[in-house]
Amino acid sequence: MQFKNIIGQQAIKNRLIQSVQNERLPHAQLFYEHEGSGGLALAVAYAQYANCLNPGPDDSCGTCSACHKINKLIHPDIHFAVPTAADSKREKLARTSDYAGIWQQSFLNNPYLNLNDWFADLNFETNKQLFLSVEESADIIKKLSYKNFEARYKFCIIWCPEKWNTSAANALLKLIEEPPPATIFILVTEHYDQIISTILSRTQLVKIPRLTQDELITVLQAEQIPIEKQASLIHLSNGSYRLLQDLMHESQDDNYATDFLVWMRLCFNPIKTYAPLLNWIEGFVKKKREQQKHYFAFCMETCRECLLINYADTSMVRFTDNQFKGLSAFAPYINQNNASEFVQLFSDALYHIDRNANAKIMLLDLSFKIAKLMKIR
Repeated sequence: MQFKNIIGQQAIKNRLIQSVQNERLPHAQLFYEHEGSGGLALAVAYAQYANCLNPGPDDSCGTCSACHKINKLIHPDIHFAVPTAADSKREKLARTSDYAGIWQQSFLNNPYLNLNDWFADLNFETNKQLFLSVEESADIIKKLSYKNFEARYKFCIIWCPEKWNTSAANALLKLIEEPPPATIFILVTEHYDQIISTILSRTQLVKIPRLTQDELITVLQAEQIPIEKQASLIHLSNGSYRLLQDLMHESQDDNYATDFLVWMRLCFNPIKTYAPLLNWIEGFVKKKREQQKHYFAFCMETCRECLLINYADTSMVRFTDNQFKGLSAFAPYINQNNASEFVQLFSDALYHIDRNANAKIMLLDLSFKIAKLMKIR
């Protein structure tokens, strides 16, 4: 992965390149990005530039042996730690090394992948949740205890460190604070507020901004998207290349919007529609846990969009045309008197799903609470 293959972020690229050229690489950095901004790709390009045998003034050469290995994610001194879960054949194991081949293919297919993409590639059972385990921490400690095989700098790139539980994170605190010589930690996250404070205090923060309009226009032009569609796609993507990928292929959450409307209709009078509501809940709990969490995140975003439809300029709305047509009719049911309660309910639902709550009970209770809120005009 070379810097030239990453969309935009020139200021961040210059900062990383300068640190290598000055030989002043911080031993632990936290890349805080918005989804689709390229944080993970930047971390890999940074490791490649730092270890390139023939680096240029603004990028790695891409042709030396180190570059070839890092491009394929097979360099022995570049280590990854990503959220995983034990499958039925590995009930006691939950480490990146157990899924190295899948991770390699997932990243190479799309360096801008999100956690939902990764979970889909793992193809786990419905009730599985991704996390960074104590076994993962022990594996990192073991790998970093060895001397460098061939690289100048040994890198440990940790994706989604918010998925650490406290015991797993605490196992690495000493190593992150005082790593072996020429060892660099790069943590990449979209959820800065969910990382434990002891990790935050030991890392140098690097904020990676959303992609600009001009940067996204360059992408759309390369994809030969018609000019009349470009403005709409840029607005809807909100600076996220990952979201733009879905929008270009017309797959971004249209099914979520339809499903949301069905659910809200059933919630309007749950006593009358009790049997269909139970059927909807039965269908929902069959989804994978990560999909359920993504759905409730979409519900919270819907509350914002409905308020914009009701009280602001609709040009600010980030729904696709198909979503807008359906949800604009529902928008009046979310207003200034109940919007915060709606958001809190969906936020609580996401929290409970993340902690393995009984989804059937939670959703039934949530549906009755929504019914009361919809009566507030």
